[in-house]
Amino acid sequence: MAASQLRLRFNMDKTELMWTGTKYNVSKIPVCYQSLKLGGAKVVGTDAVCVIAITLIPDLCFDKYVTTVSGKCFFQLRQLQTI
Repeated sequence: MAASQLRLRFNMDKTELMWTGTKYNVSKIPVCYQSLKLGGAKVVGTDAVCVIAITLIPDLCFDKYVTTVSGKCFFQLRQLQTI
């Protein structure tokens, strides 16, 4: 194998960008850093990323994750109610 075949490559469909820190510090990030160019492809920043089924937001609180999980639990409880 050639050396170029052994290198890791980004899957641009799964690559996400999120800056973390306090709300104040994240709000101070200049617009020019809201996206990055990696290997000729542009990765745009997002408000939340999913890492191993856990949704994270920039201040690393679990609010969005807890909301998502509780919504899924209530849905399942409603499904059991019909049985």
